[in-house]
Amino acid sequence: VALVRANHIHALPTVQPSVAASGDLCSPDAPSNTTCWNIRKVGTDRVWRDFGATGRGIVVANIDTGVRFDHPALLAQYRGYRAGSPPYHNYNWFDPKLLVFAPSDQNGHGTHTMGTMVAAGKGNAAQPSVGMAPEARWIAAQGCASYACSDLDLIDSAQWMLAPTALNGTNPRPDLRPMIINNSWADMGGNDWYAGYVAAWRAAGIFPVFAAGNSGSACGSIGSPSDYTDVFGVGATDERDIATWFSARGPTVDGRVKPDVVAPGGGEGILSTSNGDGLDYRTLQGTSMATPLVAGLVALIWSANPGLVGMGGAHVVCLLAFALDLA
Repeated sequence: VALVRANHIHALPTVQPSVAASGDLCSPDAPSNTTCWNIRKVGTDRVWRDFGATGRGIVVANIDTGVRFDHPALLAQYRGYRAGSPPYHNYNWFDPKLLVFAPSDQNGHGTHTMGTMVAAGKGNAAQPSVGMAPEARWIAAQGCASYACSDLDLIDSAQWMLAPTALNGTNPRPDLRPMIINNSWADMGGNDWYAGYVAAWRAAGIFPVFAAGNSGSACGSIGSPSDYTDVFGVGATDERDIATWFSARGPTVDGRVKPDVVAPGGGEGILSTSNGDGLDYRTLQGTSMATPLVAGLVALIWSANPGLVGMGGAHVVCLLAFALDLA
């Protein structure tokens, strides 16, 4: 036994409220462009065009509030989707309480982050391009029940990611684990309670991406697990490439530089998929919105060069830094 502690409840990072979608919210700098500003900011449209890399062959996941799996821009990318047949949710969806047997999202946070990773666009205002890797497949674990995440649910979700199970929690299949896991949540910095799970992911070849947190611009405000040495921590920038006022900063408690990179997550807001309430798309801002952009970029890199799948550390850090610098 390495640690005994109470089952803490963590609030999700505060984000900008949603607003009705329009073409201007996707591309305020170029209203006629249906590839959203944050996607273009990191040069993803050039990657699609010049290299043909769109995420094919890569499986991503999020531990979040769930996902609206039948969203028109997310359904075909769901690993459980079967054209002409009912969807197959075993091994593709996990509710830690074993009560919800199909991907759903009462909050909308998880649907938004998943959209930034994989949502497909159709080149029009009704279905703009908001996703980085639109041909990647996705699975999800509901580690956050609505507006909060408990230690227990986050731990159960971490273990499920290593070996997804049937809906009743049986028959684990390590071969069906995802390649990349997006985590748009954060605890107070300097807390290693999740370190063992992240280490197990890395040993299994899974690439973990975590939000730096929205605790503000003070030095040393970086959250955990984003401050761990073996995860990729992401802060947020605006449309001018300036770090946002809410994006947490390093150094870590032991003096290391964090976050590892910053990516678009603020400014005019990030348009992505919505869980409903009459909206298919909405804008939010936060390091939660920047993190899945980086997860999607890893999916593009691995899709372009499958020989890199499972590699982390300096290899991916250098490739991501190069890609973001080119943008």
